[in-house]
Amino acid sequence: SNVIIDGASVYSLQGDTFTWINDPSILGWTNAAEARVSPLERLTAVCLLVAFMPALLAFALLQWARRRPVYHSHDGYVPDGVSITGQQKHQNLKLKTLTSLNDRFNKLPWLSEVINGNLHLVGIGLPSSNSTYPEWAYELQNRRPGVINLHDSHRTALAAETHYVEDLYYLNHRNRPRNLFILLRWVFQLCTARFSISNRKHEARL
Repeated sequence: SNVIIDGASVYSLQGDTFTWINDPSILGWTNAAEARVSPLERLTAVCLLVAFMPALLAFALLQWARRRPVYHSHDGYVPDGVSITGQQKHQNLKLKTLTSLNDRFNKLPWLSEVINGNLHLVGIGLPSSNSTYPEWAYELQNRRPGVINLHDSHRTALAAETHYVEDLYYLNHRNRPRNLFILLRWVFQLCTARFSISNRKHEARL
C-alpha cells in the first residue's frame, strides 16, 4: 500500500480505498507543525504594545481608583503534538485578560506571548483544555494559535464547529497580505470601537 501525507493528515491507499491513519503507534510522537514565531511577528507585537501602552496605563489607573480588578488570569492551551499513547499534548500559558467591555482591548496583554514566542500574532483561535476536534478538523490540533483570528470580526459568540470551519479556512488561504489585512482590520476596529471601561451596566444585569 501507499502512504499519502496531506498536511497533518496521513492516509493509506490500498487500491481505490483511502484510510485515514490516526494510530499513534504508527505515527509516533508529533510536534506542533508551527513551532516558531517569526521575528517580524515579535517586532510587530512590541510596536503594538508600545502604541497602546497609554491606554493600558489609563485603564489600569482608573480600575485601581475604582477598586476594581484590572485583569483576570486564566490558562491558555497551545497544542504541542500527540504523545505515543495518543493523548493530545498541550503547553499551558498563564494569560492575563483585561476586564473592559471590549474584547479586542482585553487581549492586548496577550501580545507578550507573541514576544515570548508562544502565540502567533495572527492565527487560528486558542482552544480550550477540553477541545475535541472533529475528524475533518484534525489538522487544527497541531497548529499554533494566534492572538488575532477571524473570530474577532464577529460580535456574537460562535458555535465550536463554526470556529473550526473559520480556522480551516484561514489555514487554507493564509499568506502575508491576508495576515496584514486581518491585523490592520483588527487595529482599526480596536481604535474606532465604541466601548466603555465601566462595568456598571453589566453589574446591573447581574
